[in-house]
Amino acid sequence: RTEVSMSFQQWVFGTMTGFTGVLLVLVLCILFVFATQTARRHIFNMFWMTHKLFIVLYVLTIIHGASVVVQKPMFFAYLTGPAIWFMVDKLISLSRKKTELCIIK
Repeated sequence: RTEVSMSFQQWVFGTMTGFTGVLLVLVLCILFVFATQTARRHIFNMFWMTHKLFIVLYVLTIIHGASVVVQKPMFFAYLTGPAIWFMVDKLISLSRKKTELCIIK
């Protein structure tokens, strides 16, 4: 059997792992730039909007490892705990939004 080695461009743009890897780097760069103290201080709304990209980051990471190019995907081992804590936190904050508060001056 003959194996043809792929060029760098074929690996990056011709495979799902390569393409999602490029997208992951872009998303992480965006998150990094808008997480700086200057961005938070001067354009807080952009900081807040871009940090909702964490969902895209998780989805891309799952897709990135799904093609099993190097090894069996292990991302779920690192996702499960934080995802459960995130859901618990969201459920608690949703339940608190429904609670009436009596404000006393």
